[in-house]
Amino acid sequence: MQFQLTVLCLGIHRHSLEGHDQCYAVIARQPATDEERDQHRGYLVQQVTAEPRLFEQMAWLDTPAELSFLCTISAEPGGHYRPHLLSLCH
Repeated sequence: MQFQLTVLCLGIHRHSLEGHDQCYAVIARQPATDEERDQHRGYLVQQVTAEPRLFEQMAWLDTPAELSFLCTISAEPGGHYRPHLLSLCH
């Protein structure tokens, strides 16, 4: 399942692990549910996985920017789920 996610992108980072490029983005959004508003003040900040090609596509990013991404859901350890960023939506 793919979906569009609009968030404040604070930065994007790439590193190589055992010869494989990995990419992570730091994103932030306002709390959306009552539970999130009860547990958080200000923005919710997450580090999420991203396709390595996004790092090159976002070479212009030098300050936080509100962006829309095409995403899928990624299963994380402990039964948690996070967005995985596939590409920028234009």
